[in-house]
Amino acid sequence: MSFAKGERVLSFHDGLLYEAKILHVKEKKNEPLYHIHYVGWSKYWDTWTSESEILKKNKENVEKMENLMAECKETERIEKSKVSRSRKRKLSISLTDKEEIGIELTFELPDNIIDILQHDKLLVEDGCSSKCNVGPSIAEFMNAFRTSKSKSLCEFENSKMEEFEKGILAYFDVVYGKFLLYPTEKDYNCSKIRSPRDQCSVIHFIRFLSKLHSFLHDLFKNPANQQMLKEPIASLLSWTSERVEESNLLVEIKQYFTEPPVKTQLKKIT
Repeated sequence: MSFAKGERVLSFHDGLLYEAKILHVKEKKNEPLYHIHYVGWSKYWDTWTSESEILKKNKENVEKMENLMAECKETERIEKSKVSRSRKRKLSISLTDKEEIGIELTFELPDNIIDILQHDKLLVEDGCSSKCNVGPSIAEFMNAFRTSKSKSLCEFENSKMEEFEKGILAYFDVVYGKFLLYPTEKDYNCSKIRSPRDQCSVIHFIRFLSKLHSFLHDLFKNPANQQMLKEPIASLLSWTSERVEESNLLVEIKQYFTEPPVKTQLKKIT
């Protein structure tokens, strides 16, 4: 094996090189695999990788790492310049933090998802509340997403996709109660025992996606994290858009909500 446990190396991740430490070494199908920790990153990103994805940490490879990062930043600068000259889509949603949050997304929401959000808001304004335990849960939805993508991914990429799924579900559980319900909504038909991921519907998930950039704001301050999450988030948005279209969600949306309250009129007694 070319690398040893505890060795400091450089490892590729989404086309860039980062400093990493080898935690464990094993052999699978006569090929070495290395469990690495990216230095300065959360343990959440620890992963198994193949020998072809690792380089010795020496002067030449450190220069290569710096050059790749410089090229990436230049590409981002050019792309941002293009975006600033084009029409940006903004979406503002008032949820249970009791203030209106303006969200400027670095990734664009598909039109049919925006349509769902607009109808969602209108239903809530009409007195309806979003329901839990209707249709596939968020956990089932994310599992279907990962399964659909895993067919075309290698083992290493599959492990990254699994970590992405775990991260999205963990974030959803944390933010659901505070950020994914409108102030007028009741936590309808939701058990306090089960996790939100196991009982919330696609409506809650679409709300989550619309605010994802604000949830990940601190994480996105690191360009490396942006580069790492850009592709899977874009893929998730595209896949969700396709499922929305296939399920005819815009037409069937009312099944995910309670009935609006009956509006009675007082008759004058003459």
